[in-house]
Amino acid sequence: MRESILFFAWQDAEKVPEMCPLCKENDPVFEYRISPGEGAVDAGRDLKGYCCLSCAQQLLATLHELILVRWASEDPNPPED
Repeated sequence: MRESILFFAWQDAEKVPEMCPLCKENDPVFEYRISPGEGAVDAGRDLKGYCCLSCAQQLLATLHELILVRWASEDPNPPED
């Protein structure tokens, strides 16, 4: 399984915190779930929570950077079979 990050509107409004637990400044607007993927230190352990728009943008930017680092480290000329 590859790592993934999901954002969605929550279904149980009673569980939603009043403030974003990441920045502690804004109202949360998204629920997120991050799956680290196989081979990761936290493989098999999803991270779940709520966040505001600003924190969601930061999480997506971090994921983008991680993907770019992975692509840069991959061999551009894989061996042929």
